[in-house]
Amino acid sequence: MSFDTATVLLLSGHETTRVVTQLAVSPQQQSMGLMERLELAADHGMVFVYDSAQDASAGFWMYRTRIPLDIGFFDTSGVLQAIRAMVPCPTSLPEGCPVYKPGVPYQYALEVHPGFFARHHLEVGSQLVLGDIVTGLGGATSAGARAPR
Repeated sequence: MSFDTATVLLLSGHETTRVVTQLAVSPQQQSMGLMERLELAADHGMVFVYDSAQDASAGFWMYRTRIPLDIGFFDTSGVLQAIRAMVPCPTSLPEGCPVYKPGVPYQYALEVHPGFFARHHLEVGSQLVLGDIVTGLGGATSAGARAPR
């Protein structure tokens, strides 16, 4: 499956951080995410773009995801609302994988290398700047999150 790429900015009180991301926009891309990847560069990630706010209980899971990830959940204005650390799910059955729920509504989710948010002093209230990405998409297709609700 192919993904478009784009550089996004994350703004904290201390710094501006650039992240090279793959864009998960379609339901198929959102379902696949970073599954089966064996590595992720320290300054790379995947941003999930939904056309509307997702429910606070719509979480992500790590089924067939081979690398640990941190995920940030951003509201409709791009403000970071929650961060979760996710670990690979060792089971071969999706039902055996935990769901990482944000506990807050979100419209964007950013998966990055473990510890990325902490290393760059990014915390709740930090800002995700997508620039022309959302405008260029003409609105993303909403598909819920990657895990069953």
